[in-house]
Amino acid sequence: MNSKLFIAEKIKVGFNPRQDTYTGMLGYVIGHDGKKWRKEPSWEGWRYNFMDESIYEKHKVEQYALREKSLREYKHYNTKEPYTEEEVKYYLGTYEDFRPNLGRVSSDPKINPVEYDNIPTEGFVLNKKAGGYSTGWNHRSTYCRVYDPRGFEFEISIPNLLFILQECNAYKGKGLEGSFVYAWDGKDLVLLPASCDEYTQSTNFTKLQSGKVGVKDLVPGCTYKTKQMEEYIYLGKFNWFIGTYNHKGKNEAINIKKQHTFCRVEKSKYDNRFLGVTSLSSFVQRVTEIPVSNYADLLDEFNSSTYSGVLTDIVVDDYKPDETMPYYRYGRNPDIINEIVMPIGDNKYEIYEVVGIPNDSWRNRHGEVQIQKYSLSTSKVVVLKENDFDIKSISPKTIETISKNDLEKMKFKILKINKNNKEKQIQF
Repeated sequence: MNSKLFIAEKIKVGFNPRQDTYTGMLGYVIGHDGKKWRKEPSWEGWRYNFMDESIYEKHKVEQYALREKSLREYKHYNTKEPYTEEEVKYYLGTYEDFRPNLGRVSSDPKINPVEYDNIPTEGFVLNKKAGGYSTGWNHRSTYCRVYDPRGFEFEISIPNLLFILQECNAYKGKGLEGSFVYAWDGKDLVLLPASCDEYTQSTNFTKLQSGKVGVKDLVPGCTYKTKQMEEYIYLGKFNWFIGTYNHKGKNEAINIKKQHTFCRVEKSKYDNRFLGVTSLSSFVQRVTEIPVSNYADLLDEFNSSTYSGVLTDIVVDDYKPDETMPYYRYGRNPDIINEIVMPIGDNKYEIYEVVGIPNDSWRNRHGEVQIQKYSLSTSKVVVLKENDFDIKSISPKTIETISKNDLEKMKFKILKINKNNKEKQIQF
C-alpha cells in the first residue's frame, strides 16, 4: 500500500438510490484538501439531488402537458394526417406512469449529501462483491461494498480489501476490527486502518501538503522537502541549458531558461540529480537552517553537468548565406535553417531565423540543390553579460522571400557562445 496517501480533514458523501444495497443508498465519498472538494465535478454528475414532492409534481404536470400538445400537433410522415385520439392516448400513456425528464433527482430527503469529520471510526462491515462483469462495451471492475456505521455503503477496490485483511481482523456478523479513515491514492478512494504504519506516514504526508516555501525562504546549501517527501538542497538561481540537435545533426541548439536549481539529496537510478524549477509550488518545507558543508562541491558538480556552464567564449562573425542545400530523395523539403543576429545596441542582439528555400526543380536534382530565396523571422532578443546572458521575447517580425544579395546587404552576424563544459556552440 502506498504510504503517501492524502487524508482529508472533512469528507462529503453524495448518494445514488440502489436497491441492491442494505441501506438503499450507495455513497460516493470525496474529501476536502483545505481549498476545494477534490473530484467534486464527477461527484456532482454521479449523485442524485433532492427535489421537493410539490416541485417534482409541478414539473411532471408541465412536461406531461407539453408531450400531449406535441403528440396532437404531430402528423404522419406519409399521410400528413394528425394522430387520432386513440393514437395520442396510446403514445402518451397514463399520467401515473409518466416520468418527467429532470435528471438525477429524488423526493427522498435522505438523498441530500452529508458531511463528516474524517476521524478514525469503528464499525465498518464488509458487505458484498460488486461489479466484475462485462456486457459488450460496458465493463465494470470488481469492487467490494462496505457499510459505514454512519448509515451508508460505498465501494473499495480489491487491492484495498486485501490490504485491510492483511492489517486487521474481520469477524462474521461484527465487521472489521479497529478504526478506519478515508484516504486517497491520487484519485482512488482507500479505506485506511488507523493502526497501520501507512496511516502514520500518510498523516505526515498530508500535513506537508499545506506547507509553502517562498523565494525569501531560499538559502543556498539548505535542504527543502517537496510534496512527495523528497529532499533537495538549494543551489541558487542559474541559467539552465536544455540541448537538442538541429536538423543537420551537427550543432547543439540549446534552450536557456533561468531557474531555481536544486540537487537531490538521495541519488536516483535515473539521470535526475538536479532539478530546475521556475515555481516553488512543489516545495512545502525547509528542513535545515544551516547550509551543507559540501555546498561548493555540489555547485561544481552542477556547473560541470550538461544543464549548466559558465560562458567562456563569445565570438561575433560575419554571416554568409548558404548557397546550396543537401538533397534528400525521401521525406519533406530539408530547408536550411540558421540563426543569425542583428546588433541593436551594446551587447544586445536581435535573433533572426533564416530559412533557405530551394528552386522549383530541387526534386529532380542529386547531391546538392541551389537555394533560390530566403525568408527571415524573429521573436527574441539576447542581451550578453559577463559569463551570462538573458533572452527576451519580442513582438514577432517576418521578412519573406528575400534574395541572396539583399540578405548580404543587411549585414547580419553570427553569434557564437560556448560553455566551459561543452565544446558545442550554443544556438538560440
